[in-house]
Order: sequence, then structure tokens, then C-alpha cells
Amino acid sequence: MEMIGKTITSGDFQSAELATYKARTYLGLRQMPQLKALQNSTIPGEQATAKLTIFMNSDKMKNEAKEGIMELVKNSKDLNATYLAAVLLAHQEEYLDAINLIAAYDTLDMKALRCQIYFLMRRADLADPIIKDVNRTAEESAVTKMITALYNVATGNHQEAFLTYCDLQALYGEEANENPSTLLLCAKAGCNLHRGLYDEAMEDLKQALVTAARDPDVLINLACCSVHKDEDWTPHYQILKEKYQTNPFVQKMNQLDQAFASFR
Repeated sequence: MEMIGKTITSGDFQSAELATYKARTYLGLRQMPQLKALQNSTIPGEQATAKLTIFMNSDKMKNEAKEGIMELVKNSKDLNATYLAAVLLAHQEEYLDAINLIAAYDTLDMKALRCQIYFLMRRADLADPIIKDVNRTAEESAVTKMITALYNVATGNHQEAFLTYCDLQALYGEEANENPSTLLLCAKAGCNLHRGLYDEAMEDLKQALVTAARDPDVLINLACCSVHKDEDWTPHYQILKEKYQTNPFVQKMNQLDQAFASFR
């Protein structure tokens, strides 16, 4: 957010792009009042971000929010709105519709999104040619490194994925140390969980906990790591359950509890 505030734009297009990045940062930070104020924005990317927020946080308004984003994409043909619409479709497991929506776009971000959807489909093989392409044309990009690491996770090469995440941390140097990325810390911890390096995973997760004590991914990974270390995992899960009742992990745990209860 600090970098966005320092960025100087020239022209309406750049201003709209920057405004959309700011809105998506609000989404990542879960700053709901700021997002709510963007519902009627004239910038498609801002408006799509606000509607996606509604979709993610309001069961009653999910259908309305989805229809609003799809209508916005149809009328505006905006790249950012299209990207977010594909994210929404993928979230609903409408993978082929999501792929078809972004198939004509050839930007690095869209290629990375296509790969992520293929991973959700358990089709890393379809992502393989895209991974090779972006590593040939934009090898040093953070987006390329992130999607390559995900590809390695999807294909079982957790050590290589871990090293790539470490490269990403090194790419941002002191900034990464002063303001550690919760996403990267959880990603590194996830790789180490797969590698059986539970102490190392816990080290990254404790650092993430300081940065984002209520982040659902941090809490889920802490609970999983605690189980492997034979430690009490329930405090992390209780916070998750109280704060994020609609989280897929919580919903699955509730289903398991109900299944076991039915046999008692």
C-alpha cells in the first residue's frame, strides 16, 4: 500500500490500473469499509473488487454479486474485471468457464491464473507448457517464480518449491525482513510440512503469526504442524472456527465431526 501511495501515474489508463491495484490490496488486507465504498465506482477494476468482496463475505448476496461481476465484464471488457471474474468462477469450481473467460488474454498475470486453475483441476500437465514459456520470457519476474513454485508443489517437488520461495524472499531483501510476507512464510512452511521438516515449518509459521495473528492460512498451517509435532493444535483451530465459520477447512472439520457423531 505504501508503494502504491508513492506511485505517480500519467493518464487515465494508468490511474485506473493503480486504483484497481489499491482496491485489490484492500481485499488482501480485508479492509471492508474501503471496499464497500467502491461498489459504485466508475473504474471497472475497483467495482469488480468490491463485488468480489461481497461474493466472498455474504451468502445472501453471492448470486447478485456474481451476476454483477459477469455483467461488468460483458459491458466493459476490462482486463482486471475479467481476471477477478475468472477467480470467482474458479472459486465455485466452474473451472472450464474460468479458463474460457481468460483464454484470449496473453499477459503474464493471466497466464499465471490459468496455471493456478489447472492446478485446482489436478491438471499440472496442462500448466507445463505455460510454465516453460514464462520461464523463457520472464524468468526473473516474481509472478513467474510464484507460479513455478506452485507447479513444483503440484508435481511433488517440494524441495525445489521451497528454494524458489527462498529466492523470492531474497529478491525483496531487507523489505522482506522488515515486512515479512505471510503468503511466502506459509508457502515455505507448507513445503517443509511435506518434507517432514516440522521444526523448520513451525519457525516460519510463528513468524507469520506475529505478522498476521488472525490469518486463516496461518492458523490452519499452525494446527497441522502442531499435530505433526504432537502439540496441542486446538487453540489455533478454535480461533479459526470462531473467526472464519465459512472457511472450507472449518466446514470440512464440521462435516467430519457430524459423521463421527452419527456413529456414537
